[in-house]
Amino acid sequence: MPTLIPAPDFVTYARANCAQPDSNPEHWHSDNPKELATAINTCHDCPLKAPCATYATTHNLTGIWGGLTRAQRNGTTDDTTVHPHDDDWIDDTGRTRRACGTHGAYMQHRRRTERCHRCETAQADRVETGRRQLLADAHTIGGTEQGYYTHRRLNERPCDLCKAAMRRASAERKAQRDAEKAAATRAAYEPAA
Repeated sequence: MPTLIPAPDFVTYARANCAQPDSNPEHWHSDNPKELATAINTCHDCPLKAPCATYATTHNLTGIWGGLTRAQRNGTTDDTTVHPHDDDWIDDTGRTRRACGTHGAYMQHRRRTERCHRCETAQADRVETGRRQLLADAHTIGGTEQGYYTHRRLNERPCDLCKAAMRRASAERKAQRDAEKAAATRAAYEPAA
């Protein structure tokens, strides 16, 4: 558990959102993304937001101050000493948004029918990496029907192993359909008991 830094003198019970009785001071220094989001949202409409962020920047403090992470206050995104979700931000409506380029941000954009080139490119890279791993697994076991379709999704010609697996799977499905058809024809012509 992090050591909590005492609030500066200008954070008073009467004015600061974080000083209200229902606020948990640990949320501003938590490793839990939900608690950090709660802290950021609490700061959103606080009248002391600007001086709080300035104070934290001046004293190089960690955690959420003025609704911003240390990386956001310093204008950096590569600070490894901050919390894992320190690149999250608050939009104009007061909602917490995930850092662009992450899967969480991609899903938020999709839910809101927004376009984001950075998120779409990162998602395409994640999907291709996953498909390449599926292919590697398929090739390890000598090719699979799923491997055949994965090649096609990657816009490449299926390898011989996956083609052979596809032919075997198609032949098995055809044999199953033929057997079911033959059984249905026999049942139709057998005398009722």
